[in-house]
Amino acid sequence: AKGLEMVHVDSQELGTMGALRRAADEGFGGAVVWPKTSSADYGELSELHARIAIVSVDHSIGGEHSDLVMSDHLLGAKQAVSHLVGLGRRRIAISGFFTSLEDAQLRFAGYTAALNEHSVPVEAHNFVFSSPQPHPYENPRLLSLRLKEEDRPDAVFVLHDMSAPSIVEAILECGLTVPNDVAVVGFGNDLPFNVDGVGLTTVGMNWDRVAEAIVSRLVHRLEHPGSAFRRVVVPTRLIVRGSCGAPQSLWSSEGYEASSATITRRMLPGRHEQFAPIASSSPGGGGSRD
Repeated sequence: AKGLEMVHVDSQELGTMGALRRAADEGFGGAVVWPKTSSADYGELSELHARIAIVSVDHSIGGEHSDLVMSDHLLGAKQAVSHLVGLGRRRIAISGFFTSLEDAQLRFAGYTAALNEHSVPVEAHNFVFSSPQPHPYENPRLLSLRLKEEDRPDAVFVLHDMSAPSIVEAILECGLTVPNDVAVVGFGNDLPFNVDGVGLTTVGMNWDRVAEAIVSRLVHRLEHPGSAFRRVVVPTRLIVRGSCGAPQSLWSSEGYEASSATITRRMLPGRHEQFAPIASSSPGGGGSRD
């Protein structure tokens, strides 16, 4: 609609900065990047900004300034944790893989902010993160140990949906049930699975609005290359499906935003029959969208 043509530059081997350099060297007008790097050379990035319009998605490039379009990770996490508190959960742990990238940091901040707002103690022994690296199988050892203690968590806020299977596996291995013993809420709405017929309550991101904001910033940057950088934050929403312990009357029929094809590799081997894709006829389900 804007008269632009789009191509994909693979950064798997080149890295984020390498892909940006290649785009600039080959005469691209702009670049949309979803960076996964915690550091960047400021001088090199400034030089690239002078050559090509850059818009980052969900994370800034190494924490440096650029146009950035992101979902509201802070408010989304506050919504999720406040929902758990409203359902009577008071010992809410936070788990999943934790990184230095902004989405994880903001979700952690939202978790603590919600607990503070509801006068629920923020306790360090409920920070039970798993590995920040994409190992083939995620092993939430700290959570497993915490679940065996007398004052175990009665709920877990999971930083990313892709960690939910291993989190649920750990809960079941401890002889506990979801959601009666331990409620679970995730973030992403990109993992269509259920636990014994109960879908995953999660925070959904509006990727259509994110895409619109990306194009808007890219066009603006192309037309006004010297303008100030801007951060655009797109609202999120809580999607209730049952893993949080909410009654079925509150479950949503909203579908998922992505396939689990690239996510299931993080699941622990074991009780896979507990985790099944949610068909469109299932309560709180909806088909996956690739």
